[in-house]
Amino acid sequence: MKPIRQYYLKVGNANEVGFHENASTDLCLEERRGTVRTNAKIAVVEHKQKIAERFSPDDIQNAQKRISQSMPVVTKLFDQMRNRERPSLNDAHAFIKDLMTSGENVAAISALAKLKNSDEASFLHSLSVSALIIVFARALRLPEPVIHELAMGGLVHDIGKAAIPISILRKRGRLTAGEICIVQKHPACGFEMLKSISGVSDEVLDITLYHHEKIDGTGYPKGLMGEAITINVRIAAICDVYDALTSIRPYKPALSLDESLSMMTAAKGHFDPVLLREFTSLVIESETVF
Repeated sequence: MKPIRQYYLKVGNANEVGFHENASTDLCLEERRGTVRTNAKIAVVEHKQKIAERFSPDDIQNAQKRISQSMPVVTKLFDQMRNRERPSLNDAHAFIKDLMTSGENVAAISALAKLKNSDEASFLHSLSVSALIIVFARALRLPEPVIHELAMGGLVHDIGKAAIPISILRKRGRLTAGEICIVQKHPACGFEMLKSISGVSDEVLDITLYHHEKIDGTGYPKGLMGEAITINVRIAAICDVYDALTSIRPYKPALSLDESLSMMTAAKGHFDPVLLREFTSLVIESETVF
């Protein structure tokens, strides 16, 4: 079993293996998760201490302000998609433009967004992935206009979940095989939603549709392999999984930096190995990405 899939199986993740984030009807799992929730509370305190050590009070305050400003932008998009309305992405583009001019606050936003509760998890994950993409793409020295589109892709990459029944996304316990298939349709659903909106770039559409593809062809929805997966998607896929592994949620404490990078490196065939080495170097050398 692949290391990352094995981890999701252990902690429970509906999007990957059919477990819901919050609970199981199995008593032993409930007892184990009670311990995990206690550990998660400890992890929250430790993570906040780390943020206070790495960032100035002004950086933290400004990051919190931008997170608050972005929440209505992202949630409005999800609500409009869920109601089958055709939204404008102007507010989202304006937010990304502002995010890209925020300097060190980009890393602070990603760090703060790792503290995810059940109600805000999807929104904060999208925001954190977007911020991570900006930091990583700049380290790769990509052009700023390209970085803008990649960050936009990170912000909306899970928009297709608006088409998934809430009863499935919030289901307690293990999903059925049929329900897993429904959840795994979210990239294609998001792509169909976004391609009908005027001005959505190929970068955004590719990230939305292909962010669960893997280099060895075992991903979904199309099982693309190698060079068939664009560099933009490969960048987004690394940031997507890294944020998921390092985030603190009610059902799990975050994995450490070393644990996350080791798990991703061990997942042979999942990521572009050259880009993953570049990302690993960025995280290890940086004092603000964690």
